[in-house]
Amino acid sequence: MIYTIMNIMNKTNLYRIEALLALSAAFPGARRASDIARRRAVPEPFLARLLAELARAGLVVTSRGPAGGARLARPPADISLLEVLPRPERTASGGAGAQWLESRL
Repeated sequence: MIYTIMNIMNKTNLYRIEALLALSAAFPGARRASDIARRRAVPEPFLARLLAELARAGLVVTSRGPAGGARLARPPADISLLEVLPRPERTASGGAGAQWLESRL
């Protein structure tokens, strides 16, 4: 099982999940990318790119300005791990590893 999980997890996917976990903890509020990057040890420029990808996917809403930041587009319980992982990273069924992880989030 661990081997299967490691097959679907690379650093990009781990950072993507770290960002969503941070936003889940703040839901329904927002968090600044710089705060998430510092607290989750994710490189800030990379995190900004991932948040933009998540926004294009409809999982995150972002806003600019002094009170800006990112927030989840819907409640954490309504977001599936299978939505978070990019399609090439998973099988059509989501794979046993992805389903195992999803059941624990």
